[in-house]
Amino acid sequence: MDDNNKMPGPAGVTPTRAQMAGFDANVCASPFKIAPERNAELLKEVMSGTAWELEFNASLYREDNTFRARPVSKIVEVNYAALASV
Repeated sequence: MDDNNKMPGPAGVTPTRAQMAGFDANVCASPFKIAPERNAELLKEVMSGTAWELEFNASLYREDNTFRARPVSKIVEVNYAALASV
């Protein structure tokens, strides 16, 4: 059982996932809000010219990961508990 499936609420929505509802856009934008004056450098040097997508992946808890970068597909995977901790 992963952190997103503990004590599920209505229709399988867990407390952590329910609390994160509505924050997806803010979380996706956060790398660009930390130092907006360096956004061009972030895109060019770190993300190779394209902003990466953020995917919520409950199975990361089973692997002892909270975040995982996939550079080839330009995706950052994260579980809901990790986002709640941020």
